[in-house]
Amino acid sequence: MNILESIGKALGIESLQNVVPSLKKAYELATQNGDKGFFEKISLFYTAYTEEMEKLDGEKKGITADTQDKVQATLRGAITLGEGNVVDQMKMRLNGRQKEMAYLIENLFTKRLKQFDRDLSDGAIRGIVGAALINANQESRFNPNATGDGGRGIGLFQVHPWGGSVAYRKVPENNINLILDKEVCTGRGKTLIRRAKAGADVAELTALFSKYIERPGDEKGEMEKRANVARNVFRGGIAPEPRAVASAVSPAPQAVAPSSEVSDGKNLRFQIDLGGIKKGFCDLANGQKTWFFGSSSVVGTPKSMGGRLGVTGINATEFLANLENTWWKKIETAGLKPPREVVITGLGQNSVSNDASVKKAITAYDGIRRFLAIRGVSVVKFITINPGRPKNVNVGVARANFNKKLKQKYGSDCIDVASGLTEDGGYRTKGEYSGGDGIHLNPAGKKIWNQVVIAALNEGQKTA
Repeated sequence: MNILESIGKALGIESLQNVVPSLKKAYELATQNGDKGFFEKISLFYTAYTEEMEKLDGEKKGITADTQDKVQATLRGAITLGEGNVVDQMKMRLNGRQKEMAYLIENLFTKRLKQFDRDLSDGAIRGIVGAALINANQESRFNPNATGDGGRGIGLFQVHPWGGSVAYRKVPENNINLILDKEVCTGRGKTLIRRAKAGADVAELTALFSKYIERPGDEKGEMEKRANVARNVFRGGIAPEPRAVASAVSPAPQAVAPSSEVSDGKNLRFQIDLGGIKKGFCDLANGQKTWFFGSSSVVGTPKSMGGRLGVTGINATEFLANLENTWWKKIETAGLKPPREVVITGLGQNSVSNDASVKKAITAYDGIRRFLAIRGVSVVKFITINPGRPKNVNVGVARANFNKKLKQKYGSDCIDVASGLTEDGGYRTKGEYSGGDGIHLNPAGKKIWNQVVIAALNEGQKTA
């Protein structure tokens, strides 16, 4: 009735109801008087009324469809991004440089996608942007200088040599535009674009971005892993927290971050005893730049290098299980803020003995990295294991193969201490550096180990 009255008022015929009791009477009166103006107004009235009702019906259907989509998405556990910057919706700690790169990715993707396909809604574009951000984080941790895949992958999206020289690919804008123009906005991205238009959530789009744009070796595994990261980053996890850009550090110092200088009073220390010979300790504090997680090599790490959570004789799978179920909860309960960087070392040295155990250890390393990334650790680095001087040649070969896979898989995030300490193809520690037990390094070897690790971490902080 309100629509009828408003239209009638706009046309100047609202007073008819006060003159005649019905439209039929008004029609008869207008016919008798030859009032052409009345018929024009009536025609215009019904035209306007029809248009308004059709518009209202369309809006109602649109609202209903949108509501139904959101309900179904909620039931499926889908993640719907809100309006505004996608980067600001990420529940992930990013330092200043990382956030700068993330915003650059969002801006260039948004601009290019709007040009590429005008049928892409703002929501669909936000979904693709979210997928791109998660994949960039997984590929490079938003480091434009990152190198991986044996030196072939360069920059934010780990673009391969087809994208130009190494120097060209390290320029953030070039790297982003290459992945847009040569991948996303081509036939390779058609499934990603189609699903975005259909309303797919950011987790699904993240998996599709991984499959069709990044094309990792472990396609199925990476799709699932990155989709789960997207769910945590955009729905839960740790709230964003401003972090200062890491300052350049001289390569000469003997320590990365003395805990006595950086702790703000909160710390966590407890003995670890899993039974048998598996025991170690946790010695972590707030404000440290680096935490070292691992086995016996962590136990022997100087305290001045950073926080330590070490368990002797434990493998990577066991470490991950305890980290997920016990240790991280203690860290959170103590109120400790995770550092920008966690280094994993020594895990798998005792358990790597054949191809199957190598694969299992690599899988566990991936799990540890994913667990920490979801909880706001920006950088996770891995140190190659010490092969020792095993009596069984096959064990040494397996450990050398494990180190090789670490370097291939993690690139600049792998700190290679084994190369300079080994011989015979990397499966045996040099005699002058091997300890009496045939497993650990002696003081001379440990000194070199410390120097290589400190130099690598300082170099990483320069480029962060």
